[in-house]
Amino acid sequence: MICRGNRVGFMGASLSRVSALVLVMLAALLGGMSAGRAGVVMNQSCEGGCADTLKAWLSAEQSAWFPVLAGPAERFEVTGDQAACPARQGAQPIVHAIVLAPYYRHFLKLPGTQNDAVLLKALFEKRGVAPENLHVMDGDAVTRKAVLDVMRSTIACARERDQVVVSFSGGASSYMKWGARSDPDGFLSRRCSDPSLDAETRRDLCADTVRTAVSERFLALEKNFNEHVLFTSDTIVVGHTRMAEGSAVIGIRTSELSNFAIQLQNRGADVIFIFDTNYAEDFKLLEQNEAARYKARWHWQRGDDSTAPPADAVELFGAGEMAALYATRWNELGYETSHTGDVVLGELTFAVSQALRSNPSPTIEQLAREVDRTMAAQNRDQMPVFEATNPNLRFLATRDEPQSNPDRIEVINPKLSRGATPIHDPQMDIVARYRGPGPAAFASIDGVNVEIDANGQFRRPVKLETRGELPIRVYGRDASLLSERRLLFGESETVASLAPVGRRLALVIANQHYADPAFPTLRTPIDDGKAVAQLLAQRFGYTTTLTMASGTERSLLLTDATKADIQKVLFDLRKSLTAEDQLLIYYAGHGQTDQENTAYWVPVDGDASEDFTWVRAFEITEDLRKLASGSVLLISDSCYAGGLSRDAVKAPEGPRDRYLAKSTRFKARQLIASGGDEPVQDGGGGDHSLFTRALLDGLAEMPDKVFTANELFAGKVKPKAVEYAFATSANGQTPVFYRMVQAGDEPESEFVFVGK
Repeated sequence: MICRGNRVGFMGASLSRVSALVLVMLAALLGGMSAGRAGVVMNQSCEGGCADTLKAWLSAEQSAWFPVLAGPAERFEVTGDQAACPARQGAQPIVHAIVLAPYYRHFLKLPGTQNDAVLLKALFEKRGVAPENLHVMDGDAVTRKAVLDVMRSTIACARERDQVVVSFSGGASSYMKWGARSDPDGFLSRRCSDPSLDAETRRDLCADTVRTAVSERFLALEKNFNEHVLFTSDTIVVGHTRMAEGSAVIGIRTSELSNFAIQLQNRGADVIFIFDTNYAEDFKLLEQNEAARYKARWHWQRGDDSTAPPADAVELFGAGEMAALYATRWNELGYETSHTGDVVLGELTFAVSQALRSNPSPTIEQLAREVDRTMAAQNRDQMPVFEATNPNLRFLATRDEPQSNPDRIEVINPKLSRGATPIHDPQMDIVARYRGPGPAAFASIDGVNVEIDANGQFRRPVKLETRGELPIRVYGRDASLLSERRLLFGESETVASLAPVGRRLALVIANQHYADPAFPTLRTPIDDGKAVAQLLAQRFGYTTTLTMASGTERSLLLTDATKADIQKVLFDLRKSLTAEDQLLIYYAGHGQTDQENTAYWVPVDGDASEDFTWVRAFEITEDLRKLASGSVLLISDSCYAGGLSRDAVKAPEGPRDRYLAKSTRFKARQLIASGGDEPVQDGGGGDHSLFTRALLDGLAEMPDKVFTANELFAGKVKPKAVEYAFATSANGQTPVFYRMVQAGDEPESEFVFVGK
């Protein structure tokens, strides 16, 4: 077991500080008694020149041992030019990840940091972070300059509602913890032993009669010299248990991490930090975040040296969220130990990877509780700490939220079209006007602030990507959001007209474990459901998180759902969807029919002898009819799923592009089922049912960026499912495609998939 930092823990430092103060006070008391008898008056304060000299001593030693703290902090004032950014596949927000795992040649050898990088890289890739958005820095490459460069490029490429995850595995500390060690006696002994010290300074700061006052002033100044630093690989520490001459800590400062987060939040992106290091809670990024908020309250009292925020602090006004996972409290060391075989990992990194095995996209609160449970089981003297601006922020998932008062922003240039606007020239001026209530103070276009003139107009030249989303926001005088509008751009007239104006939502219901033994436990529904949700998100931009009209969020990924769960989620969708939204519903679980040949979904609390405990096909059809969403596709992987509809398939007519463009204007209610009125196989497709295997393969292999559910079914799903079925069973299995006329399907409609 290795500590990620110095080998002397907090208790040693704490006792040193306390015992030093006790000795100082005892010495002062005895000295006072002696001096009193002699009639000498003691100096009981360290003000003026004494305080200035002490502060200069601390600054000089901090600059020598922690040179990274000597100058101003990096503000990350990126120009916003995205010419060097990877081309995006679509308009949906994306996840960026930065993995920092330095290897130290002049510090403690921490083998676990390199393993952490390998594990996190694999984890982020598995969760869908694209290679071009995943920056893994390990070994000697994790220098301060290299890290700052990656942070700058990430800010430049981040867009509205993106998520940026930054993980760090390595050493960290502050000058006060490792240099001065919160030990006034040790510090003064070092400084006062300097033979070149002049007599006046030695009298004012080193004499026994002033030692108590100087020690008190030292402790009062402590907070000004306690900025935490992540050690990069170019750090040099001479003496691992204590700083010594020749040491030079290089790294990333707390203020720089805060500025990085705020710049991202000001662009509307979310940022999550994972610090697997020592004293991690000392970063206090949430406190920094709140202090930087626009027109934050000001506090001062006599004796307070921090009368104003630092000049290198960035002001927070954006709508992005921030969260931090700290491996340790402010007074604890971080450990790395063997977990799987002989692989050494950091405790926090291991716990995060374990938590994501059961929930691929937890909220920060869910992740925190699961990580804490795992780390508590290790029985270490290490307790994780978590903080967030919003505990419901999801890890490795971008936000899907409605626009705020978009009609208040009039777009003058370019001329907009329904859906996505075609890109005729990638270089263009965005010109808009705010016409809402309340005085507008400033606006932002694609995350860059611009001024608003007296007529409410504002503009900014931009370079558009092949296809994407461009946010425009207007803020009030107190930096409150007055209005937000997102512009969609597409590379062609056809694709532009087909891009959904609203949200793309996926309701995934995966029922595997049933209470009634008459319904045997199934093998694959939960894995099937998660795989479908992940592919829909990665390739087509669907989300399984619903933001309701109240502003609260709920998950659309249901595992082992009861009848009440299913009814409630359909109710929430009815209340929240708009005509511009597109909804895909996937169900995997038991299906059943009664004596009248009525089809049902079976919830996990369904009773085999009482069909009223099941979910009738008519209920599902009626719920789909009531949904405001313009397009709904139901994919059902269950026995007798074909009984959900009895309507025929209509083939496309006319030129395909014009047909597709026209078809999206009509209401679509369509069904792809794993079989007609027949039992279907559980398994047969490796880790998935054979139908879901055919669906996943079909979605991944469709050659066109734009295609219909009908084309997906006829060209990929049906032939693949039939092939897989006859390879595993003599009876086979034939999927079906229906239009659900009773649910409101209009004959001219199509459910259209548009790739990212």
